[in-house]
Amino acid sequence: MQWLLAPSVIMPDFRAIYGGLWEAKSTIDQFINSIIYSTQCGEEEAAECLIVALFNRFEETFVKVAMDKGVMPNAAFKMDIERVEAMLCDCGLNTKNSRILFQHLNKFYCHSFF
Repeated sequence: MQWLLAPSVIMPDFRAIYGGLWEAKSTIDQFINSIIYSTQCGEEEAAECLIVALFNRFEETFVKVAMDKGVMPNAAFKMDIERVEAMLCDCGLNTKNSRILFQHLNKFYCHSFF
């Protein structure tokens, strides 16, 4: 197993860094630069690595923030029957085609919105 060496990141008190996380040369930038240094990858790949690590470690919090920011749809939201029927009639879909559509949506999102 090969260990990757990276410069350490010194973390100040949380209250001191929370407001500065989005500024230039912030703690986030230090994490990204540390990943770039240790893996010899690009900035986009390093950011993806950090985001995936945060998601794997704090999945519930990550999903909550993503829903609050509008990046991820609210999985608990379900349309009522009347709205679904109106949507399908407006699109001109019959029963067979609407079932096929719902099957594809369920496979893509892994759950039903209806």
